[in-house]
Amino acid sequence: MTLIQDLPVPVIAMVNNFISKAAGCQLVASCDIAVATDKSSFATPGVNVGMLCATPGVAIGRAVPRESVRWCMRNIWMEETLAIAHIICKSSRPESALGKTAFQRQMAQTVMVDNLVLHDGQEGIRPFVEKC
Repeated sequence: MTLIQDLPVPVIAMVNNFISKAAGCQLVASCDIAVATDKSSFATPGVNVGMLCATPGVAIGRAVPRESVRWCMRNIWMEETLAIAHIICKSSRPESALGKTAFQRQMAQTVMVDNLVLHDGQEGIRPFVEKC
C-alpha cells in the first residue's frame, strides 16, 4: 500500500462492493482519489472479533479529512471515474508528480518521533513508562 504513495501519478480507487473492510478499506484510503457506488461501505471491524488492526487507521485518519469521496449510482460510476482520470491525464505529468510528492512528504512528518527526542517529550513519557 505504501507503493501507492510512491507512484508519480494520482491513483484512483473504484469501489463497487460492500466488502471494503480492514485492508480493503486501507487500500481505498491509501489511494489519492476514491469513487464509490451506492452499494459500497467501509469499515474496520476487527475490534468486533478481538483482532484490532491499527494499520488501516493510519491511512483512514490521513485520508478522510482530505479525501473527496464521490458516491455514485452504479450506472454512472464508470463514467465518473473515467472523467476524473481524463482530467488527471490532461494535466502536466511532472506537475502532478511534484504535487503528489510534496503532499506525501508533508503527510509523513515525524512529529511524534521528533517530540520524543526533546527533553520535554522524555519527561512527558516517563510516567507512562514507569507504570509499565
